[in-house]
Amino acid sequence: ALPDYITRALDNGKFRIDNIAEGQYKVYGLKDENNNKLYDLPSEAIAFTDSSIYINTENNYIPPRPISLVTMADSNLVVPAADTLNKEEIMEAQEAPVPGTLNKEELTGGQAYLDSLKYERIPGKEVELFYFVAENKIQYLTGTSRSLPYLLQFTFAMPVDTASVKMEFADTEGDVQYIREVTSELDTFRIWLTDSAFYSRELISLYLEHPETDTLGQLQSVTDTLKLRYRAAAPPRSRGPVTLRQPVLPVKTSLSQPSGLKPGQKPVFVFETPVADPDTSLISVFLKSDTLRIKQGYELYRDSLNSRRFIMETVLEPDSSYLLVAEKGAFKNIYGHLNDSLTYNFRVRNLEQFGKLVMNITGFQGKIIIQLMDASEKIVSEKKISLPDERRVEFPYLDSKEYLVKAIFDIDGNGKWTTGDYELKRQPEPVSYYNKKIAVKAGWEMIEDWQLAGLRVKNEAISTTRGKKSDK
Repeated sequence: ALPDYITRALDNGKFRIDNIAEGQYKVYGLKDENNNKLYDLPSEAIAFTDSSIYINTENNYIPPRPISLVTMADSNLVVPAADTLNKEEIMEAQEAPVPGTLNKEELTGGQAYLDSLKYERIPGKEVELFYFVAENKIQYLTGTSRSLPYLLQFTFAMPVDTASVKMEFADTEGDVQYIREVTSELDTFRIWLTDSAFYSRELISLYLEHPETDTLGQLQSVTDTLKLRYRAAAPPRSRGPVTLRQPVLPVKTSLSQPSGLKPGQKPVFVFETPVADPDTSLISVFLKSDTLRIKQGYELYRDSLNSRRFIMETVLEPDSSYLLVAEKGAFKNIYGHLNDSLTYNFRVRNLEQFGKLVMNITGFQGKIIIQLMDASEKIVSEKKISLPDERRVEFPYLDSKEYLVKAIFDIDGNGKWTTGDYELKRQPEPVSYYNKKIAVKAGWEMIEDWQLAGLRVKNEAISTTRGKKSDK
């Protein structure tokens, strides 16, 4: 149904509706993407009150303005002369000033200033709305691609039961060999084809069976016929003989970051394609001490959440320099591509280059998620605790800069922030921000006490400019 009353919120989220007939109302907020004043798109943000409000002349959410109230027009203050104001209005302005407004000495010279803010709001009686975008509830195949001759990719709108996704290749005899990789979010499938005679085809056809939401909102199994094409770019023309070079396996590693590793940070190697277990006989790590090279022991293991990521377990001392050498062939992918010889000179940073933040948190009983963020609200670190048993949260090895701290009240205990659901009349999980930015300095341990006194609290003083329109 269309609303009885409607208004637009300002950029800061504040809104006002006047001349409302007496009665009981529910209040909603909507980011109306299709401009039809209805919540009918899953991508639309919505907010709603948990209960109805009742408005009448005695229970007014905004007090009436006196006739002689000053007005604002184009940032110019328009005021009536003092002789147009009655005695009660002047006494009210003199005896009940609002902090930050003009005082009684300024009610002279034929000009009178009345505080308009006191007629804009009654503290504690504003209607607060917290808008959210609901989780998608419609399952479907969102996309297919073949970005490499041997890589097929399927993405879904929601996490999917991996056993419910089945694939059968068309126009081929016998089984097709491949490696199936599923992301940790369970919404993306990567098929790495391993038979060069098969993936050299320009067109690959297959039948993909997968779950899909029908018009009644129920999951059903459907089968799509997919045709995935890959056309390699034509090689550049050459007058001389063409020499084919074996492709080199690219290696991405945390050892290449210019600032060096933080104390306790483990070296990581990431690959674009599936790789076999590394040949550790071709990989060596040395501690550099003056002119000496002292060989270090290590273990290299595959990440359980990402099969193309390897983590090195070794002892690296702070404020020390190291050398890692990986000879050609230390890493090899499933297509026979080898790495070139690699040499990394890297350093573990000094402990004195970092600061530490300790938060002592009280005022709540239950599970919360504490997020440490930089000034742009990018998450730097995250801790999950249960109050009141775990009150102390430590964030070590922090660079010198300002940070924000955010608390997510993990009501459902799933370890992440849960959005709202209008159909279930469920509000998004509350969050709260520490009331100031924390400047962490190298060599210092910052200790802050945080009494969680309110839900959905964020001091405007710590708000970032992210998302604001730039002034022209």
